[in-house]
Amino acid sequence: MGVKRIARARRTVSAGLPDRKAHASDVSSRAPARARGDVEWPDETQALPAVGPEPHVPGASAVNSLLASTTASGNTLSGETSEPTLWVVGTPIGNLADMTARARTVLATVHAIAAEDTRQLRKLLTCCNVVRPPRVVSYREENRLRAADAILAMLGNGHDVAIVTDAGMPAISDPGEYLVDRCHEAGFRVSPVPGPSAVVTALACSGLPSSRWSFEGFLSRRNSHRAQHLRELAHESRTMILLEAPSRIQETLAELRDVFGADRRCCLARELTKVYEEVRRFTLGEAVEWSHSRPMRGEFTIVVEGVTHAPAPVDTPPSDEELRTQVEAAMATGLTRRQAAKTVAGRYNLDARDVYRV
Repeated sequence: MGVKRIARARRTVSAGLPDRKAHASDVSSRAPARARGDVEWPDETQALPAVGPEPHVPGASAVNSLLASTTASGNTLSGETSEPTLWVVGTPIGNLADMTARARTVLATVHAIAAEDTRQLRKLLTCCNVVRPPRVVSYREENRLRAADAILAMLGNGHDVAIVTDAGMPAISDPGEYLVDRCHEAGFRVSPVPGPSAVVTALACSGLPSSRWSFEGFLSRRNSHRAQHLRELAHESRTMILLEAPSRIQETLAELRDVFGADRRCCLARELTKVYEEVRRFTLGEAVEWSHSRPMRGEFTIVVEGVTHAPAPVDTPPSDEELRTQVEAAMATGLTRRQAAKTVAGRYNLDARDVYRV
C-alpha cells in the first residue's frame, strides 16, 4: 500500500511540471547570442539583444534618427556613398559629450573598426548606444603591416571600415598614418569624420600667434636626435606645438628653456576637456619652476611662441667656464649632472662626455 501511495504521489508531481524536452528546447530558443570576445567572433548574421536599459548619451536621439534614416535608405552610411571607404573618425580627447552624432552613426554602421586600444573602443561604443558593435580590428604600431593588409582586403570586398585612435583625430602622430597612405595608394576612398584635437584646442586656448604654426609631436627619446630637433627649432618663427608625457615634462621644459631662452612665452595644457583640466600661460623659465612645484600628471600639450628676431650666430664655442656655468644652471632646475651636460652639449653640437668632464 505504501508503494502505491508513493507512485501516485510521483505521478501527481510530474503532472504539474513542464515537459523536460520542451523546456530545454524553449530555453535554447531564448538563449541570447554569445557576446563577442577579443579572439572569437559569432556569426555576423546573429543579432545581439540589448541587455538592460540603454545608457543616456547626449545627442542619442539624433543618433537614433540618423541610424533610422540609414536603415530606411538602404545605403551604406546615411546615403553618403556606396563606394568602399576608409572613414577617419575623430573621437573625444576627454569629454564623451564631444562625440558627434555623425561619428556615432559611422561607428555603428561600418563593417569593422580599427583601433589601438580595443577595450577603450568598446567603452566608447557602449556610451554611444551601439548595441550591436561592428567587428573590431586591433591596429597598433607593432602589427600595422599585417592589420593594414586585412583592412585593405575588407575594403576590396566592398566593406566600409573606420579607424579611430584612443583620443582625437587618427593618423596625426599616430600609426593610422600608414593605413591612410596604403588606402590612397590602393585607390580606395578615404573620408574624414572630423572630431576634437588636443593640438588645435591647446593652440586656440594659448592666445599665442596662430596664423602660422607647426606641430612637432613628441621629441625623440634619443638624446642626439632630441638635441638635433631642438637646434633646428632654435630659429623657428612660427608657434610650435609639442606633446609630452608627465614623466618627461620637467626635462623637456628645461631643454626648451635652455634652447629658446627663459623669457620665451609658452602655454601648458593638460587633461583637456577632463575633470582636472589646466591651461596655463608662462614664460619657459616660469614653466620650469611650476613643473617642480607639484606632481606632474596627465598628458601635456606644450605651445611655444616662435622667435621674434633671429639670434646672433655662435661663431666660437663657449669656454670651459661658460660651459660649467650653464651646466650648473641646468642642474639647478632639478636635472642630474649627466642630464645637464647632455642638454648643454646639444646647444653647441658638442660631445656630452666632454661637457660632463669640464
